Amino acid sequence: MEIFLDIIVVFAFAFSSRIFWELHKRKKTTSLKNLFKAISLFIVFHFIVFPIGYVILIHGNTNSIRIEENIIRNEKEIKLTEAYKSNEEYDSLNQRENQNNVIQEILSLENDSLHRIEWAAIDNKKLIILDSFFIKGYTQGRNIPSDVVHKVITIYDKNGNKIVETITYSKSSTLAIVLTDILKEIDVEKRNFHKRIKKIESDKFWSYRQILPYTMNILFTDNFIPHNKVANVIYFIHSLVIGIFLLTFMASLYQNYIVSKK
Repeated sequence: MEIFLDIIVVFAFAFSSRIFWELHKRKKTTSLKNLFKAISLFIVFHFIVFPIGYVILIHGNTNSIRIEENIIRNEKEIKLTEAYKSNEEYDSLNQRENQNNVIQEILSLENDSLHRIEWAAIDNKKLIILDSFFIKGYTQGRNIPSDVVHKVITIYDKNGNKIVETITYSKSSTLAIVLTDILKEIDVEKRNFHKRIKKIESDKFWSYRQILPYTMNILFTDNFIPHNKVANVIYFIHSLVIGIFLLTFMASLYQNYIVSKK
């Protein structure tokens, strides 16, 4: 989702740049042509190319650019909050942990029985009665490609209380293997979540939209300072682009003013 939003913002800037580029073609005076061309190129480099470059630098080496501690702390808190709350991921993780424990218990208690039960035996919401649990399941997505078909499994305790309801993309036809595949899926989800948290904690959480506000004013702030050779070169070129744009902008305005006075 975050990458999708980044792409939308980049596309918006690219579209704006395109508009100014088309406008420069239609202007008759050289000063206005240069002005609109400069604005078009400035948008591309200042709002798209360099921010993306800084994100790549930071993800490659968090020490390549020094960002003020307060900014990092605030942005990190935002990312951690998003990680735990977006799509109720944190609650889902706890729920999946509970599912993991229940399924492991079933496999340890009913392993032999589960290996003898085919998925077809519980498909279409048929109920299988085990010594300590009841299991019911069905398949969804029969009319779409098989790679997105998923199985829905509901597990009840011996008193008939529903304790687990989950889906799996397992293609196995044996119930024991289906349950084992669910455990693998849960493990992958847990590792991905912890990997995401670790990435945030290591300050490699910056995205294009996050870094953009801090790169828009690099000439007049010390919140964003390069700290290695590559970063310094990029920072210098970025500053040069801004300087050239400002000079072009002022020169074009001055030329246009002179022409209008004649």
